[in-house]
Amino acid sequence: MSSPTWEEEIEARLDTLLSEIKVTQQMIGNCMEMPVVQMQPKKETPVTQAPPKQQDGKTEYSPINTLQVGEQSSKQSKIIIKGTLEFNPNHREGTRRDGTEYEVTDIVLNDGTGKIQVSFWGDKAQEPLEYQKGDLVLIENLYQVTGTYGDKLQANAGKYYKMCKLN
Repeated sequence: MSSPTWEEEIEARLDTLLSEIKVTQQMIGNCMEMPVVQMQPKKETPVTQAPPKQQDGKTEYSPINTLQVGEQSSKQSKIIIKGTLEFNPNHREGTRRDGTEYEVTDIVLNDGTGKIQVSFWGDKAQEPLEYQKGDLVLIENLYQVTGTYGDKLQANAGKYYKMCKLN
């Protein structure tokens, strides 16, 4: 028995591919016939946040380990944190998939109770570059705690934050 020619091999492979395509088309057709299920929005649990406490005219800060994912600053209640920069600010620029340019700087603060990575986007990305590892920093009106990564919280500074060096 002789081995198949290259033309016969190609023809056999094409037959296999065509049958795979037909199966895929049948699966897609079956999916198209399935009823559409209306998804109900997930009920969100409201995040409560106590306003910063004033004691002897001084503002108390939120310990990092008490912040909750989803917590946001508002007119009535501002997120105020202070901590030591663990690393020099990490600045990067790039292009998103949609072609728009971005600029962001991240810092990591440690207040002894926990760590938080704060991201400064767009025209706000330059200010954190003035700081360096070991600086004691205060951030007032942190926009939102967005999630966690490893052992630290993540947050966005937003547009209306105030940041200053305390040492």
